[in-house]
Amino acid sequence: MNPGPPAPQTETVINWDAFEVWVSKDHRPAVARDIVSYAKRFSHCLLKRDLSEVRDLRETLRPNVVKALSSLAKYLGIHEQFKKLVKDYGLTWKGKATDDLVIERLVRTKDPDEVFAWVKEVKRVRPDIKRVYGFHKRLWFTSQ
Repeated sequence: MNPGPPAPQTETVINWDAFEVWVSKDHRPAVARDIVSYAKRFSHCLLKRDLSEVRDLRETLRPNVVKALSSLAKYLGIHEQFKKLVKDYGLTWKGKATDDLVIERLVRTKDPDEVFAWVKEVKRVRPDIKRVYGFHKRLWFTSQ
């Protein structure tokens, strides 16, 4: 029997072990660990109702923190207040597109061998990508 999330807790008392168990019911273990980690690091923002620190995070980190705090807010029974805070601070759930992150990674790389090592790793991890074409600093991935 699943009793659902607990009643709202005070600012200083969050049972992190119980929160992790609660999050783990709907998420893979690695994802649950990340959610709990971000929630612990930024719970003070939620509890103080001040998301300015979250708003100022880098674009690649902010969505993960917002999602973690959303889970924590659901767990604490204050999700409606959290949604209002998100709106008030102009936060979004979206980060950079995957394509933009890949392009950023490739452009930032100073050593071409690092790119080739990364391509080999992608091919190893994603065997569904049959061909990887490389021409003059541009890479094309196909699934044919």
